[in-house]
Amino acid sequence: MLFYTFCFSCFASIIIQNGQGETIQIEKETIAQSETRSDYFGNDFTVKDSLAQNESFQDEKRGKNCDEDPCQNHGICIDQENGFRCICLNPYFGKTCEENPCSSIPCKNGGKCQIEGETYKCFCKTPFIGDQCERDPCTPNPCENEGKCRIDGDHFNCTCNHPYSGDMCEIGPCYPNPCQNNGECEIDGDRFKCMCKSPFIGDTCEKELCSPNPCLNNGTCTHDETNFACYCFSPFYGIICDKVPCEPNPCLNDGMCVNDGEKFKCTCKPSFYGERCEKDNCTPNPCLNGGRCLNVRGNFKCICPYPFQGERCQIDHCTSNPCLNGGECLSGREEFRCFCPPYFHGERCEKIITPTTQNFRTSTLMTTMLTTTSTNPCDSDPCWNEGICIFEGEKTKCLCLSPFWGKYCEHDPCNPNPCKNGGECVINREALEGDGIGTYVCSCPESFSGVNCEIGK
Repeated sequence: MLFYTFCFSCFASIIIQNGQGETIQIEKETIAQSETRSDYFGNDFTVKDSLAQNESFQDEKRGKNCDEDPCQNHGICIDQENGFRCICLNPYFGKTCEENPCSSIPCKNGGKCQIEGETYKCFCKTPFIGDQCERDPCTPNPCENEGKCRIDGDHFNCTCNHPYSGDMCEIGPCYPNPCQNNGECEIDGDRFKCMCKSPFIGDTCEKELCSPNPCLNNGTCTHDETNFACYCFSPFYGIICDKVPCEPNPCLNDGMCVNDGEKFKCTCKPSFYGERCEKDNCTPNPCLNGGRCLNVRGNFKCICPYPFQGERCQIDHCTSNPCLNGGECLSGREEFRCFCPPYFHGERCEKIITPTTQNFRTSTLMTTMLTTTSTNPCDSDPCWNEGICIFEGEKTKCLCLSPFWGKYCEHDPCNPNPCKNGGECVINREALEGDGIGTYVCSCPESFSGVNCEIGK
């Protein structure tokens, strides 16, 4: 290993092996200190600096161009024809070895540069960091989900956007991921929505379409990406094979239900028929005038309110039109009454009025009297049930006593009979006018009750 000695008052002879294999001796004024310079000269006495390799030195001494020792930082000056050349010690460089790794001020934001070996190290001021102090705690932005970063001493604080939270705004509806089974979470306002992968479903993809099997009664479950379908064994049907055609029994009137695949058939009791045994001989009611229909051995029988009679209660006192001479027949509960046209009277309007001085204003010829005179229409007493007849113009009007009504006071609450199941209707004459409530009373058979005998005991 080569050693050389520096002193205040002497020059040292330095042997340099150049790139052409020649040994050249130069002199260099040195400081008063003994040092081993193996960091600059190798064991083979060759200068390490690449600028010194392959250098052809002309003189053994420094020459006039090196008299002022232009090379800084202990650089070695080599005299050349048109000037000089400096061989710099690491980590210096430049024409006169004036530059070093810190010369370019690489440390930013007020960082202090210090040479270390062949390079440099930056000592940064708070809060800056990085090899060149180029970063602060907010560069790059550590706040997630577009949170805003604010420097606080040598730390940072994040201001988070709704609905995020956490030191770095990392917590939101989708953090941690609430979606199970590899479902993808999407923000939906201040909530989340899971995009589930087949065959999973549910708010958090927690359910599997066919597990457990949603199909009842041994139904087979199949599915696509979003829905399932059940294939049911007869007689079961429905979305999840939960229905049976005969449950509950669709057959009416005690009909018996029989399963027929996914359908049903009703076996009806006598007198009933129809798909659900909903029809009988009394549907629709064949009885007229409020008659009540009864099923009787495959046929029907009408229970008629008084005074109606006949197979369908179609006959009353006026059916045969007993009134003569155009008289109008009105059937009452126990009798009929004829309302006769002018000049006729009698129970059936069978009598013609005989002209007298009491009935007519003049007593001329019969024909003249019949065609030119008129009688009082109220004389025939057309109002029933004690109604009061008044004469208005050429017409009559009946003022009816409660609870009767109609043109001639011929209607009452018991006609037609409102009492069911054979009940007898009795008029309450003391009832006030109104909607009919309380204007009649039903006398019910022992096995029925209710206002209209409609409730069976």
